[in-house]
Amino acid sequence: MSWPQGHEGSSPSSPTKHLRLLHQHKLSMKYNYSVSKYKPHLVILYGGPSSEREVSFGTRDFFTELYKEQNPVTIEWGEDGYFYTEGLRLSENEFLDYLSNTRSAVIIASHGEFVEDGYIQERFESFSIPYTGSDSVSCRLCMNKTKSQETVKGIVTTIPTYSGYSQLIYPFIAKPNNLGSSVGIYLITNSKELEEYLTSVKIDNYIFQPFIKGIEMSLGAVRENNTFMNLYPTEIIPNSPFFDYKSKYQQGGSQEYTPARISKDLTDKMMKTNNDVHNKLGLGYYSRSDYILAEDGVLYYLETNALPGMTSTSLVPQQLRYSHKVESFRDGLISNLILA
Repeated sequence: MSWPQGHEGSSPSSPTKHLRLLHQHKLSMKYNYSVSKYKPHLVILYGGPSSEREVSFGTRDFFTELYKEQNPVTIEWGEDGYFYTEGLRLSENEFLDYLSNTRSAVIIASHGEFVEDGYIQERFESFSIPYTGSDSVSCRLCMNKTKSQETVKGIVTTIPTYSGYSQLIYPFIAKPNNLGSSVGIYLITNSKELEEYLTSVKIDNYIFQPFIKGIEMSLGAVRENNTFMNLYPTEIIPNSPFFDYKSKYQQGGSQEYTPARISKDLTDKMMKTNNDVHNKLGLGYYSRSDYILAEDGVLYYLETNALPGMTSTSLVPQQLRYSHKVESFRDGLISNLILA
């Protein structure tokens, strides 16, 4: 996708300058600051031209409610690559100029391509704009499932990847190597399904892995002071053969148990493993990693989401609520901004 690169921030009549003055006025009225000394304010960025655009609307709602006392500004990243707020349409450069001039901190509520692959984070870093989540390098690493699995080897058991069609054993999993978690994932059970799959999708960026029978598990990692919050894993029983994208985000798509119905020893082991994975991948304030607890008791690592969904049905909010850590998460997210 090519991005519009118009930059009108220095023009006296530009939408960027108009928007900047509008929000300066709102802030000075709300907090009684002088315009020249107003404090940084929060922008919630949602939407985007990705395959996970719809999920971001729920994440936007979560963050809007979480920070309602701070009166955040919500900005929609359109499918056309422009940014929309207050009836204005801003190009990417105008949007970045606005963030710089208003000394904004960005709460990233978008998901998928252009976000989880580190694109927008890299742009923020180039403009020294603070934002939430993880930096561009770690986001790119997590988006690449092959590289992220190679990185965490030695910490947790990973699932091997088939190197050729002759190795395939049914059933197996086919999934994109560079898309968000559970996007475009298929369970292939026979040669007819494989033939249909090969003729219907671009396979260059897909990987094939054995289908591991077991319990789907997921666990968030959230930093707290010099350690991590004690979050408990979620056990997932999908209402489909496996935990696909619909099972993850549709209401009623799966049955979920937080905490998971596993032993304390296994819970403790999974917590430590998950925190180690987060650190090894160089992630920031929070993430979520997915696993399979196989029938033979082996815990297999699937992937890590550097910007997990935070919708009403999402797993990390469930885990925060169970551990009574929602307020701690709210405060920590802003005090752990990524600063270029």
